[in-house]
Amino acid sequence: MPAPASSPIHALCAQFATLAVPDPVAALPGLLDVLARVTDPRARRGVRHQLVTILAVSICAVTAGARSLVAIAEWAADLPTEIAQALALGTRPPCESTIRRVLAGSTATGSTWS
Repeated sequence: MPAPASSPIHALCAQFATLAVPDPVAALPGLLDVLARVTDPRARRGVRHQLVTILAVSICAVTAGARSLVAIAEWAADLPTEIAQALALGTRPPCESTIRRVLAGSTATGSTWS
C-alpha cells in the first residue's frame, strides 16, 4: 500500500472534479475581492508578493490542472502578460518555496477573514 500523499491537492482535485467551475480569469475580479478579505499572517517586512496574489495564483493554477506546488509556480511563470498583470504578479511570479511557505503559514496560523 503506498504512503498517503502529503499534499492535499490530489484530494481537493478529486472532490472538485465533478463541479462546474467558471473560467478563473473571467471570475478573477470577484475572486480577488473575496481573497482580499483574508488576513495576511506574515510580518510586513520582506513581503514581496501579496497574500491575495499567492492565493489567487494557487486557486487559478489548481483549477487549470496544477497538481503540485511546483506546477502552481510553473503555471504562474508561464502566464501571458495580461493575465499576470490582472493577478498583480509584478515582474517576477512567486517561486515554489514562497507558495509553499505562504500556504503552509496561512493554514498553520489560522488566517482569518476581515
